[in-house]
Amino acid sequence: MIETIELFEITGSTILIKKTLLSYQTCFGLSVNSDGTILAATRSPVNGIVVIDLNGFILKRVNLKLSRINYVHCYENKIIVTELESKEILVFNLDGKKIKRFTFDGEPDLRNVCVDKHGNIFVTALKARKVTVISEKDDRRKDLMRPADGFMNPKAIVYNPKNGTIIIADKDGQFSAFMTLFILNKTYIFY
Repeated sequence: MIETIELFEITGSTILIKKTLLSYQTCFGLSVNSDGTILAATRSPVNGIVVIDLNGFILKRVNLKLSRINYVHCYENKIIVTELESKEILVFNLDGKKIKRFTFDGEPDLRNVCVDKHGNIFVTALKARKVTVISEKDDRRKDLMRPADGFMNPKAIVYNPKNGTIIIADKDGQFSAFMTLFILNKTYIFY
């Protein structure tokens, strides 16, 4: 199956397709590395990451040997992925060597993941209906949003480094944004 990745140019309220790239496999998540390369999470033919340049050429395939990779985020030359079957967030180097593992017992359906400028990992859990933040340094965790906060099905999440906000969208089209505040060694988040 051929899937496409489209690059957009956004100017004010205008969105133009700048370029269409072919990826030759079904894509489950995208992230952009600091060097401008695109990382696509795929399940076939490689269950891992495909690195693509801005011309659409496949530069590298990294087989992460996972059963069902779901989403990907690249941060400081690390690949962070969610894995559906094992209910884990896994951190790899760019060559596919596993660096760290965060396990979520009884919390199914880990979805999108992002990282703020301090290395805190944010993950949405669709069926568990919450957003969790994890300190990569010491594995401290905190649930940020639950159904009691009015957010029922969080699916997508992104960090905006320009103003320090986390933006979350649920599968029903609701959006939420909040500022991140850091204390002490800047590894824990409060809202």
